Amino acid sequence: MIAVIRFDRVWLAWLALIAAAVSLAGCATPLGPGFQLRRETLTVHYARRPVAPAVYYHLQVEARNVGNRPLDLLRIQAPRRLVHAAPAGQPGASMPARTSGTVSNGWLPVPLQPPLPQGQSRGISFGYLVLVRGPVVFLEPQGWFPAFLPPRGLFAKSVPWASKQRVAIYVPRGERALTSGRLRRVRTRPAGAETEYVFQIRKKDFPPFLLIGDYREQKVRVRGRNVIFWTSQLFPAACAQTVAGEAVTTTGLYHSLFGRLKENLGPLRVIEIPAGAQAQGPGSNGERKTLPNGVLLSEPPAEACRNGGRFYFILARALAATWFGWAVRPAPGAGAILGTGVQDYAALLAEEHRDGRGERKRQVMEWLAEYDRLSAHARPLAPANLGADPTGDQRRLAGVQSALFFVALEDRLGAEPLRKALRDLVGSLDGSTAGRNELRSVLEREGGKNLYGFFNQWLNREGIPASFRRRYAARESTSGPGKDAAWHSQSEGK
Repeated sequence: MIAVIRFDRVWLAWLALIAAAVSLAGCATPLGPGFQLRRETLTVHYARRPVAPAVYYHLQVEARNVGNRPLDLLRIQAPRRLVHAAPAGQPGASMPARTSGTVSNGWLPVPLQPPLPQGQSRGISFGYLVLVRGPVVFLEPQGWFPAFLPPRGLFAKSVPWASKQRVAIYVPRGERALTSGRLRRVRTRPAGAETEYVFQIRKKDFPPFLLIGDYREQKVRVRGRNVIFWTSQLFPAACAQTVAGEAVTTTGLYHSLFGRLKENLGPLRVIEIPAGAQAQGPGSNGERKTLPNGVLLSEPPAEACRNGGRFYFILARALAATWFGWAVRPAPGAGAILGTGVQDYAALLAEEHRDGRGERKRQVMEWLAEYDRLSAHARPLAPANLGADPTGDQRRLAGVQSALFFVALEDRLGAEPLRKALRDLVGSLDGSTAGRNELRSVLEREGGKNLYGFFNQWLNREGIPASFRRRYAARESTSGPGKDAAWHSQSEGK
């Protein structure tokens, strides 16, 4: 009897705690510490110094304490190449000549003294300096933008970005600047040494990239769409017209295959990024350098014009990142699958649309040969288990395996169920992240098959299934995706 009474008391205590939590959750004040950011302004100065080119950030933001206790510390996600931080300073203030070390814990402290009381707001000013490589600066989204991290504590809550942000980028005269927001103003400062680019960034533009360089701009209009080239040397006029036409055609194809995005992202951009202009952020875990509604070239225009077929595949792959990479952002650990892999698969569809169905077998055999060549000297990793710091070859191996995974998916489910699933993913998650679970969910709903074993074999193990190799070694280039689907379902991931 005593044991029963004690048991009941324990349950009553738990019920009381749950009721209290539910009651508090309905209140305006969250259970733990929290903040909300408003009226955020970021000023970026690029100094093309001969020894160490640098980007200086000056951040001004209004923070409101929406938690249940005074707030004494905010934390900013810090770039790995951060070399100097200061609590304040005027935009464009002189930058330090000496560095003060790199960041090891991945974040910078922003003390609030005195602590910010509950329900009150305060303006915060903060600056820091990041060394970059010149002459072209391309900073990938991950890690360069000053993002506030959630506060520490149980039931912590935060809104780390203001709904609208103003970003002013100052570059030496003659250079251009670009980020993923909407350009509002371009003007030369009174002294004439700098050009100011002002952008408005909204939540849907996050995470933004940053591009600065000495570019030649070229505009081409095709079928009502503007295509803007930013390159070191101008494209030959005829080649620019052809490339612009391919970009517009491929974008139209993706709209029909994967759905129209919620907002028009503006003109298509083709931008040359020299091989030496490496990203400054952390490893991309299988993802390529991309920008929304754009193409990044690693070769000069003349080379792209000479090698049209290969370049058009690269162009189609890059444009696919607007849908899979930006509209649907790969969750941590899914970069090789919902980034690189699906982008390659989309480029294959564009290639087939341009040159015919016979391109499928050729491209699949090319990917298999690439996989075998790379795996001869680099240990393959499963696409879902790349780890924290894979090598470039390991990332590429995972990307090739993921691209072939989507080809195998089409073989198993058929073309339309797979594309309908990808359209559903874009339509429901536009602007949000997605991982393997979200992908599998829409695929199983549209294809009507349990894909647990299939996903496990292709994504949780390294290597290409032998049954897939045999099928593409034997099948004729004209065979359709559903021709051997019954045999396929029995041999790969039942």
